[in-house]
Amino acid sequence: MRQTQQHTNGHNGHHRPDILTKTPQQVTEEVLGGTFRAGSRFWLVAGVMFALLVLGVIGFVIRTGDGTAERGPWGYFGAMLGYLLTTAMAAPIVAVLVRLTKAHWGKPIVRAAQLWGVVGILCMLMIIPLLFILPSASGRNTIWFYDAIRTGWPPGAPHAWVLVSFIGLLVLSILLVWVDSIPDLATARDHAPAGARKGWYDRLSLGWEGTTKQWRMHRTALLLVSVLYLMNFVYVNFVYSSDFAQSFVPGWKDSIFPATHTVNGFQSALALTIVTAFVLRTWGGYKDYLFTEQFWALGKLLLPLSVFWFYFWFSGFITQWYGRSPAEHGVLTLLYFGPYRNIFVTSVILNFVLPLFLLIQNWIRRSILGPTVVAVSILVGTFLDRIRLYNAAFSVPNADLSHHALTPETMPPVNFPGGADVLIMLGAVGGAVFLFMMATRFVPVMNIWEAKEALLLQRIVPVLKAQLKAIGKPE
Repeated sequence: MRQTQQHTNGHNGHHRPDILTKTPQQVTEEVLGGTFRAGSRFWLVAGVMFALLVLGVIGFVIRTGDGTAERGPWGYFGAMLGYLLTTAMAAPIVAVLVRLTKAHWGKPIVRAAQLWGVVGILCMLMIIPLLFILPSASGRNTIWFYDAIRTGWPPGAPHAWVLVSFIGLLVLSILLVWVDSIPDLATARDHAPAGARKGWYDRLSLGWEGTTKQWRMHRTALLLVSVLYLMNFVYVNFVYSSDFAQSFVPGWKDSIFPATHTVNGFQSALALTIVTAFVLRTWGGYKDYLFTEQFWALGKLLLPLSVFWFYFWFSGFITQWYGRSPAEHGVLTLLYFGPYRNIFVTSVILNFVLPLFLLIQNWIRRSILGPTVVAVSILVGTFLDRIRLYNAAFSVPNADLSHHALTPETMPPVNFPGGADVLIMLGAVGGAVFLFMMATRFVPVMNIWEAKEALLLQRIVPVLKAQLKAIGKPE
C-alpha cells in the first residue's frame, strides 16, 4: 500500500517536500557521532543542570528539617513530582501512540520522547519521602475504602500500592528505551572504539544480528512494553492525584479529576516533545532529520488536547458549581475563587485560551516556531496548575482531614514559596533535563533503525507542478 501526501517548504508546489535525503551510512555516522562525542556547549548546559540538581538536593535537606508531621511545608515538593509525572514521564506516551497508530511522520521524534522516561529515576527518589507524610486511609475520603483498610485488603494500602506503581513505571520506562534501542545498540557496538562502552553495547544488544526472527520478536516486545507503559502511566496518575491531592481536601469528591490529570499529561507530553524536537533541530545538529512535518503534526494533535483539557476540567467543575453544598463550596473557594484564583486563571490562559487561538491559525500550526511557542506556554501553564492543585491540597492541616467541609475559618491561605521551595523547584527541572542529557550520551537520541526504514519507504513523486512524498506502508 502506498500513501501520498503533499508537503512543501513554500507557498507553491515547486519546492521539494521535507524528506530525509541521507544515505544509511550517513545516518549511522552522524547519529552515532552525536552520541559518542559532545561539544562544549552540551557539557556547559549539562553542568548548569547538574548544579541546579545539587541546589535541589540542598533545598530538600533544608525541607527535611520541618519533619513530616504536617504536609504544608512539602507542598511544592509534591507539586514538582506531579509536574514531572505529567511532563517527562508522559513524554514516552507520544512514542507509544506513534507506534500504535503506525504514524510515519513520528519516526524522527519517538526516541527523544522515550528517553524522557529516565526521569523515572528522579520520580522514584522523590516519592519515597512523600510516603512518610501520607497518612493512613482510615478516617478520610480516599480511593481505598475504609472496610478494605480495616480488614487489611488490599494489604499495605495506600503506601505500598503507591510505591509499587512508581516502581512499575520506572521499570517499564527503562524497558521501553532498551527494547526500542536494541538494533541501535548493536550498530553502536559495531562502531564504538574498544573499551567499556563497547562492552556495554555488546551485552545490551543481546547478540543482535538483524535476522527476520529477531525483527519479529523485537516488534512484538516493543508493542507489548508500549501498551503496558500506557496502562501503568494512567494508573500512576490515578493513584498519585487521588492520594496526594483529592484525599487531602475535605469534600473534594470528583471522579473526573484523575482523568483530567491524565489528559493534561497527554497534552504536556506533546508540548515537551515539541520543545525537545525544536532544541534538537536548532542546537543539536538534527536539522536534516526534523522537519516542519513533525511540528505540524504534533501541533494538530496539541489543538484538540488543549480543548480536552478544558472539557475535562469543566466537567468536574460544573458538577461542584451546581451542587453548591458546603463541602463543594469549600473546594471551589480553595482551588478556584480563593487564595489560588490568580494561578488558576493564568493556567487556563496558558493551557487552553492561548493554544486554542494560536493553533486554529493554519499558518501558525503549519510552522516550526508556532507550535513551539504554544508548547512552552503549555509547559508553564501545567507547572502553575500543579502548584495550584498540590500546594493547595498539602496546605490543609492533618487535623482537618476528618472534617466534612472546609469553612472560612479552616480555609488555608496561599503557601508562598520559601528559599528551600525555590531550590526544590529548580532542582526538579534541572535534574530532569540532566538525566535526559546523560541518557543521550549512551543511547542515540535519533532512532537509527527507523531512520533507515524511512529511507526505504519514502520517495518523491512529481505530479504536475507539485512534488509529493510517497510513503510505503507494508503493514
